[in-house]
Amino acid sequence: MKRITTLLIALFLILTGSLRADEASTPLKDVYVVHLVLDGANANFFHKLMSDGKLPTVQNAILRNGAHFTHAVNVFPYTTSSSYQSFVTGLFPGSANIPHLEWFDRSSKHIVGYLNTSDYLRINEDLFNARTLNQKTLFEELTPFPTASVYTPVQRGATHTLPGKIPIRAMINHFILNNDEALDRLSFQSLSDLFEKPIPEIPRYSLVALPSIDILGHHYGTTSAEAEAAYLQFDRLLAKFLQLLEKRGLRDKTNLIITNDHGMHDSGKHFPLRNRFFQAGFQMKPQNPRSKKYNVYVGDRGVSSTQLYANVTPNQSWTPLKSASAFSNLADRQDRRRDLIQFLLQQQEIDFIASRDGENSVLIKATDGAEARINCSRIDQKLWCTYEPTSLSHDPFGYCSQPTTAALCDGMARHEREWLAATADTEKPDAVLGLWQIFQSPRTGDIFIVAKPEWNFRSAKIATHGTLHQADARMILLMAGPSVTPGEYRLARSTDLFPLVRSWFNLPPRDGHDGDPLETTPLSDPLPQALANLDMLFERGPPLAKRINVQHFVRSQVIPLVSPSLFSKLIPLAKQEAKQREQSIQTLQTLKRQLSAKTPQDAAYLINEYLAQARSSVRRIEDILAVLSSCRSVESIECQRL
Repeated sequence: MKRITTLLIALFLILTGSLRADEASTPLKDVYVVHLVLDGANANFFHKLMSDGKLPTVQNAILRNGAHFTHAVNVFPYTTSSSYQSFVTGLFPGSANIPHLEWFDRSSKHIVGYLNTSDYLRINEDLFNARTLNQKTLFEELTPFPTASVYTPVQRGATHTLPGKIPIRAMINHFILNNDEALDRLSFQSLSDLFEKPIPEIPRYSLVALPSIDILGHHYGTTSAEAEAAYLQFDRLLAKFLQLLEKRGLRDKTNLIITNDHGMHDSGKHFPLRNRFFQAGFQMKPQNPRSKKYNVYVGDRGVSSTQLYANVTPNQSWTPLKSASAFSNLADRQDRRRDLIQFLLQQQEIDFIASRDGENSVLIKATDGAEARINCSRIDQKLWCTYEPTSLSHDPFGYCSQPTTAALCDGMARHEREWLAATADTEKPDAVLGLWQIFQSPRTGDIFIVAKPEWNFRSAKIATHGTLHQADARMILLMAGPSVTPGEYRLARSTDLFPLVRSWFNLPPRDGHDGDPLETTPLSDPLPQALANLDMLFERGPPLAKRINVQHFVRSQVIPLVSPSLFSKLIPLAKQEAKQREQSIQTLQTLKRQLSAKTPQDAAYLINEYLAQARSSVRRIEDILAVLSSCRSVESIECQRL
């Protein structure tokens, strides 16, 4: 995987040589950024403690003098690995190909677990940016200036990676002394040691993990006395660090960011899903790595969501299943044909399941019978999404019966920021984009399983995370410093910090990530919205060349979505989109030629999957252009000839 990382960076430098020349001539702004991550902190509890006066340093030094966000969200599935990478790449987990704490490598049949000691740092090799193939993290972008990753799993390109490969002191405190509060003290001590260095050696950007709240929350509960003690300790440690900044003359040059990586909710019950599969006779992947006789793998981490991988074609390679109907014919140990979807929906501990049902379509089924479909289309690098429930009175997320979101259930594409704005105050904020983006990674399982909040996979924990519920999704986001405009703001995602921090350092803007400027106004542009609606329509059916009656298709399906009066206006945008999609194919083909026999199978597998998707997207836009050009009058000879 290190070889593919090198190849991707080399390719990016070749493709963007002029950009690098501009960057080289742009002076780095003389600021420092320290991003403190309260792992697993519940946003509501954090703000309650602050309003009760129990976090005086945060309140006086950060809140009063800085910016805070009331409805910010992290990125689904709201787990550590997926969220941390978003801070330094600006990518959704599906764009970064880091879909969960654990995933099944379909090419090697290896289980990748980022909480395992053997795979803990593998995330740095696995990052694969589907947007531009640019692998650069914030650490790498700031080279040669010093940077630091402190107790975080994401550290590629960081000058200082503390505490090293094996965190011995942290392990002693956690496993032997049962002193989990000490972990945050170790993080702050490492950070302080870095800021005691000579000024030229002090990190310009530091990403700092503070794991105590997460561990204590899992063990004792989100609002337990033990967890509260960790919040209060953080406030004291922050005060001490601010004193150090004053002493070094850096307080007025330092931008401080305080976030969590995910929230947490109280739970307490164990859902043994893997045992259920085994007892029901399915051919589950066994613990013995030599065994090859299995066609189902179910992840098993101690959170409330997991992934299922299935192989419905015996003796063939594992590939992502892209049709919901594929799950109805899986052979069990006695060679009986079983329906995976129906089996899962019978498990009352499950809230809902989601699966691919088309290239850009996700099907959601809840155990209470509610169903919906999410479709998204990327037009000019922006996402437009639809949410279409089977019944408006009974949808999986409850959006269609709420005043702020009901109007969005009409099946028409909306900009993803409009979805965020409308759903931010609901029980399941940002769920439309959250579920859709995770399936954009070929590494993601065939079925994403989300348990009801009270249930955990792997083991019973007093509190956990990984659902779509607000307690897990809500992001703590406060910042203060010379680059920060003080005030109260509403919307942000964790991915938005990447372009924000880049701007603080005066790095030139670039595409290829999922972040947006903070407080982006939801877009309402009829042309890209119309093209997105057409893109989704054309994905659901056969290519134009295989349609029997194109005129009927245009009259009955295209025109109800897009008025013929817009056809000529859409042609330039469609041509621009076709050019961008063709460029994606060329880029992927160039990368594929760089591969060798030594390249890991997973890298070649990802590239082939993306090539297939890119070719389909080009075919769709070509068909759309044909209709726009020839069918402004449905009865015209040109339209009849299609």
